[in-house]
Amino acid sequence: MASNSIIIKRFGAKIQEEITATAVAIKPGYLLEMASATTVRAHSTAAGNVFPMFAVENELEGKAITADYAVSSKIQVWIPRRGDIVYAYLADGQNASAGNFLESASGGTLQVHVDDPDSWESASPSGPATIPASIVGVAMEAVDLSGSANLTAIGRIKVRIL
Repeated sequence: MASNSIIIKRFGAKIQEEITATAVAIKPGYLLEMASATTVRAHSTAAGNVFPMFAVENELEGKAITADYAVSSKIQVWIPRRGDIVYAYLADGQNASAGNFLESASGGTLQVHVDDPDSWESASPSGPATIPASIVGVAMEAVDLSGSANLTAIGRIKVRIL
């Protein structure tokens, strides 16, 4: 079932800031990263380390989650805590099952984390008990975009933050 808010569930106080986006339009639900001390952009490194921050809908102006932020505008940025649930974007071509670990696919979207059991950062039950710094959260639902060709409302996925 679709949500009308990027923040599906939060525990405790909401950590939210208004930060200027770089010169690219941002969609509510995008995973973000700091571009400078005063700007953010869509997370740019697939499987790269991440500090979870998400663009949320501009509720201050009554905008829906489908309303993109204009280029270089101030955007609402939510910093979720462990256990919070966000309505994020799954990358085109991905097929996520509930329980899959998700990481950045770059461009603000997420992809299924593919575990390397030989890595010291393995998240598999047979590997060491560490979670790679690239993992954002765990899929709370199954979303199959393996046959998709563009981002649409069906490209969203509920993700519990680790």
